Amino acid sequence: AVVSTQSTGDVALKADSTRFLGECYLESGGHGCLDEGILLLRQAIALYTSTFSGLHLTTLSTYDILIAALIKHGFHKEAVEELRSIKEAKTLKFGEFSKPMSDLHKSLGSLYLIQNRTKEALAQFKKCLAILNVIQNKPNDVTLSIKNTIQSLENNSEEK
Repeated sequence: AVVSTQSTGDVALKADSTRFLGECYLESGGHGCLDEGILLLRQAIALYTSTFSGLHLTTLSTYDILIAALIKHGFHKEAVEELRSIKEAKTLKFGEFSKPMSDLHKSLGSLYLIQNRTKEALAQFKKCLAILNVIQNKPNDVTLSIKNTIQSLENNSEEK
């Protein structure tokens, strides 16, 4: 058995530094910076997970940064995989009926729509709306936008 000589604080500091560096690479936008930034964020996630857990807020927020970068740069398939991989952790951390979960379903719905996976997109938008209806006192712009998207997708599927 290998015994680690690094304390939890040392690993957490290394994870924080790795995350920060990854974000810097992503923001700089130079040649090769995207790949390096994504790699560093994945390393930070691994360090956070080994130190704290997949349920730790910093771990989950680092996933959010990674997913946003993947979406921004057109890596939609990878973004879907990352979202699906953290769904259980977010459900355990925040509960099924929470803003982070409605955001997750909305993001999945949007990504499925980009990939022309209409049935899956519709299912995700419906989950998002169901959550929003529970957690909000009254409809807002987001709720109305999701309702309009669902209606549009249902109308388009009826026309085919």
